[in-house]
Amino acid sequence: MKVALRLVAAFKPDTGTSKLVALDGRTERLDFQVRAMTDNAEQGAAAVVVVLAVDDSSCVGALCDNIPNFLPSSRNTDIMVNKPIFLAGCSSEGNDPSSLKSEAVFDSQKNALRLMTRSLQYCEGPVACLNAVSRAIMSKTHVSQHAKKDAIESKIIHAVMTYAADLSLRKLQLALVPYEIIGCEFLRKVRLNNNSLKVFPAVLLQMPSLTDIDLSFNLIESIPPTITCLKRLQSLDMSNNKIVAVGSEVEELVHQKVLKLSGNPLTQNKDLLGRVKKMRSANAPGTPKVKRGTLKKSKVKKATEKPLPVFGTPLDALLARDRKNEPQRSIPVFVQAAIVRIITAALDLEGVFRLAGARERQTELVEFFNAGGEVAFETDESPVIVSDLLKQFLRELPDPLFTFALYKEFLECGGKDWDGMEEKLRATIAKLPEANFRLLRQIVRLMYLTGQNEEVNRMGMSNVAKVIGPNVLYGAGDDVSLAAINASNELLTKMVTHYTELFEKPESIWDDDLEDSSQHPMYAVIHRKRHGHKKSVSCMTLAANDTLIWTGDNKGIFRIWKACTMEVVKETDTNTKCINTLLEVGDTVWIGTREKIEIRQATDGELKGDIPVPAYNLCLVGEEVWVGDAGKLIICDLKEGKVKQEVPVDTFVNSLESVGDQVWGTCGDRKIRVWGSSSRDLVAEFDSTHQNKINSIRLIHDHVWTAADDSSVKVWCARTFSCVADHTGVHGAKVFGTALVGTKVWSYSWDRDIHIWDAHTFAHVSRLPHCFHNDAISGVAVRKNAEFDCTQVFTSSWDRSVVAWLVNEANLTAEKDAGAETGKGSS
Repeated sequence: MKVALRLVAAFKPDTGTSKLVALDGRTERLDFQVRAMTDNAEQGAAAVVVVLAVDDSSCVGALCDNIPNFLPSSRNTDIMVNKPIFLAGCSSEGNDPSSLKSEAVFDSQKNALRLMTRSLQYCEGPVACLNAVSRAIMSKTHVSQHAKKDAIESKIIHAVMTYAADLSLRKLQLALVPYEIIGCEFLRKVRLNNNSLKVFPAVLLQMPSLTDIDLSFNLIESIPPTITCLKRLQSLDMSNNKIVAVGSEVEELVHQKVLKLSGNPLTQNKDLLGRVKKMRSANAPGTPKVKRGTLKKSKVKKATEKPLPVFGTPLDALLARDRKNEPQRSIPVFVQAAIVRIITAALDLEGVFRLAGARERQTELVEFFNAGGEVAFETDESPVIVSDLLKQFLRELPDPLFTFALYKEFLECGGKDWDGMEEKLRATIAKLPEANFRLLRQIVRLMYLTGQNEEVNRMGMSNVAKVIGPNVLYGAGDDVSLAAINASNELLTKMVTHYTELFEKPESIWDDDLEDSSQHPMYAVIHRKRHGHKKSVSCMTLAANDTLIWTGDNKGIFRIWKACTMEVVKETDTNTKCINTLLEVGDTVWIGTREKIEIRQATDGELKGDIPVPAYNLCLVGEEVWVGDAGKLIICDLKEGKVKQEVPVDTFVNSLESVGDQVWGTCGDRKIRVWGSSSRDLVAEFDSTHQNKINSIRLIHDHVWTAADDSSVKVWCARTFSCVADHTGVHGAKVFGTALVGTKVWSYSWDRDIHIWDAHTFAHVSRLPHCFHNDAISGVAVRKNAEFDCTQVFTSSWDRSVVAWLVNEANLTAEKDAGAETGKGSS
């Protein structure tokens, strides 16, 4: 029998003190095998909570604190008695935790612990703890259906509350998967093997975040072709079911090693597994062999000739190979993939470029790429390893990036102040071969972006130069003097510091293939990326005539940035749990939190007043600010800064938008309500046809755009309240909002995608190939950039960063057959 041992809290004494320190502050899961002690013992699901502490007080406190995690309701404490859940506590003092008294434990928790006397097992050590749990489980020879249902609910509730990425519902004789599982928004892996499922669980198709699904040892007879909508799916185990046939779409997943079908009848696809096995075993000339269990997410291209190694090959030769598929490419595919991965995931990593990755994995990747494997880095690849590989690539170029021929000339540029060396340095850079110049520009930009985030990564411009310099600037001889090393570091430091003056010119800024080498000049180019928030950035707004950016996070802290340079002006803690929304109102910024609305000066963030009402969304309507809340609209006077009127609403108001002389609101019942801005009367109420929560509503020209959790974007006529465009299936996950960018509309989502739409025809135009965020995009702000005479877009993210983009609509080319490629809905 298998017992899931959940270590919900573990404490250890801090060195030299008696302070208790939580291990990483995270929940860890360990599985132990317990042999059946009697032949007639029936299997029953059991979750064990173990608390290890240095003293009894902490032990009982941690036990009590975690009781609510296993209850449908924290008030219904006696339900725990009938659940097959056991708690065990062990401390160094050896007292029974149920008899302890602690001031830190509330009366309700004491009562819960008292009611759990029959389930609580106290032990003096981990081994004794496990033995006691084993005996207790074996004595419970029958688990009622009611208790089993409670156990399933408990697991799902615990997964929702702890933002779990892994959920196991195996060996529970499930005939249906509880729909409540959809509430586990952060779920990546779900195990439903060894149940009694006869139909593929449709609810899983509504969870685009899933990467790993185990449905083996069930009774499922078919796999729906819509399984391909799970774009992140990396493993689907359907072995040992009753599947007799698979369609062509599903068959492709077998070829991609995503779907496992062994142990199924497959009467209509008898030769499928044989064909796949034969294809995989074929050793085409030059095709690299990858051992099972390694490079699981890497793909291999079938080669017809001996592949050209990525590492150690002259830059021109490598580019010539890459240009066979992409004639306009100006930097190697490997360099592009590495830089994109580093900017996306590593700029906030302390010691980036200085840290060393796992040598074995690094060697494995080098051999794989050199043997012709497809150059790509998955989202779970360590950015430390990627940065190490980039340094190795630069170091192993036969002729270094700055070239042997120009080495001494570059060193002669140093030793002076910037004004004295700028002209000579520019002239020397101009002598570099075209391929070297373009690669140098990308490397220096990467170093510049890294140095800009010194606040979090502790890698300033000079530190980055010292780490990268020896790999790109060195002479042909073996003897390297300390003076030469210092000179090269100083030169590179000045180049990185003055990157904008050397490489950012209006005439060349769009000639950049970091985002997409197939499109020149570029439509959108990443300009800056700044970290600094300690928690996810939840909202953003422009202020002070678009010269400042305000960002708020989930810790209640807001930051003010200069829009032109992305330098931090001020950071302030509002002493609230979370900032939900930001709204520029004249020369002030209104901050909506769960506790109150703060009104602050837009330029310096000084507090001017507050309104004691919760605010999850704010909307400027003439001389008023409307606030959406549970069961009501709160209307605040702009000048006096206080509540003016409350309008009752049947449900929660999620978002608001001023549309002419009306105010549109999306509500918790998925309806759209329209009020008169002067009369406050309900003018219209209609079904949005969205299948899940509506996250935003935005007036763009004379139409209203809505974005929802069902991954859809819809467009409404502001006059007739009719839906004129329904885009379902373009995004692969929850869509958080839309924003007008020139004559286009950007929509942004939970899966880090940004799609581009025509603001007038509502047609899908394109998609940004990279968003350079490592988590969901939470907001978009747009302004005019005078320096480059273009549109500048700022995107905020749950990865605690803000990315600045430069956008030139004249360079946008619509994708071919956009509707067919993206699965666009009717318009």
